[in-house]
Amino acid sequence: MASNLSDSARQIIQRCFEGQPVMVLGSGASVPHGLPTMKDLSEYLKANVQPVPAEQNIWKNIVAKLESGEDVEAVLDAVQRDSDLLQKIVESTWVLIEAKDRDVFENNQGSATSKILFRLAETSGRRVDVVTTNYDRLAEYAAEHAGLLWFDGFGPGFRRSLWSDGIPVIRRSMASGVPAEPTVAIWKVHGSLDWFEDPQGNIVSIPLRTAIPSRSLPLIITPGRSKFERTHSEPFRSIVAEADAAMKRAGGAICIGYGFNDTHVQEKLKARRSSQSFVFVVVARSLTPATKRFLFEETCKNFVAIESIKDANGNVSTTECCVYTADAPAGERTKGLLWHPEAFASEVL
Repeated sequence: MASNLSDSARQIIQRCFEGQPVMVLGSGASVPHGLPTMKDLSEYLKANVQPVPAEQNIWKNIVAKLESGEDVEAVLDAVQRDSDLLQKIVESTWVLIEAKDRDVFENNQGSATSKILFRLAETSGRRVDVVTTNYDRLAEYAAEHAGLLWFDGFGPGFRRSLWSDGIPVIRRSMASGVPAEPTVAIWKVHGSLDWFEDPQGNIVSIPLRTAIPSRSLPLIITPGRSKFERTHSEPFRSIVAEADAAMKRAGGAICIGYGFNDTHVQEKLKARRSSQSFVFVVVARSLTPATKRFLFEETCKNFVAIESIKDANGNVSTTECCVYTADAPAGERTKGLLWHPEAFASEVL
């Protein structure tokens, strides 16, 4: 369905694409591909985590809170970082997401992310930075489908080591930083399905595992207190530093399914919010309260934000969406389903 996206909104979006933006992917970019929601994760953990006797009471209290509908992240704050219970939660989370991720890999379909990455590679000097809070490999699949090289902070090989001195495929070329080939740098601030800590404490990336390597721990940061503690150790410290640098040098941010609920990401973006030249484009099924505060209440200068329209019963409109800009903060009803990444990509590319 054709949309009537206003000329001003379209111009802001095009300015963002032309300004060498960073791409920020949240869980809303993965859910349309079948990856689990937080509700799915809650149900899976309740059914599959089997705590040791000493931690059964803690787990019972957590389950009771989850069943009452409390937020997963707030509930898991009760779990200590080095506990056996946290390890079981991490392992169960990995198993759930890996199975869904593998389905995406085996289907080998293109995506809106592929189309956007390809466009950005054409207009941003061949290098594209992606910052994501997701563990899945959808950004990597999208880059490959678009015919682009990708790099996630680890070197080549079957057991890949962390490269602490930056991106070799970018730094091997001209001093200007233009890579020899179109390259997507993917900064996964909460970890990846591919990353593990082995029994000797070594940090390695082993691509496309269908099971956790023996006596190894997946390096993914689950919701809760440990999220903030873990980022001070490797590989997260180096990855977050690279993500910060990417957001600092970008001329804009294209945020797909990101809820602005993670301090590891938006702290650097906050500093750009009052800039007349920095442009935000935010696409989500529903803009979270944190997103609206970031854009509407704290004087963001240049943005387009798109979300679905719902009726009194919570049903999503099949014909319209709502588009917000700094000049129209109350939102304008617009034809089309531009909150969906595929429809958005088709409309603006």
